[in-house]
Amino acid sequence: MKTTKGKWKIGYSSVASNPQIEIAVDGHRITNIPLSERYMGKGTNDAYDGEQEANAKLIAAAPEMIKEMQSYIEHLERNGRTRANSFYFSFKEVIKKATS
Repeated sequence: MKTTKGKWKIGYSSVASNPQIEIAVDGHRITNIPLSERYMGKGTNDAYDGEQEANAKLIAAAPEMIKEMQSYIEHLERNGRTRANSFYFSFKEVIKKATS
């Protein structure tokens, strides 16, 4: 899989007074997600729904989730249990979608 190696984490930063969630690997920024005005309580809807933070957490967890799915696929293949296992085919499709 062609992703940045290391532990993916999220943090918070501000660039030019614009708050954002930062996704980093071993202290090196991969990307950031700007936080909305709602998050800062400045928009018309002050009820922050957590969507941007949830997206960042999902992105940061994706490499680990794929690694675990690959491990499970390998386990099923080693034990000849691929034919009747719906997870096997689902996981293979998800990995293909994420890595192609």
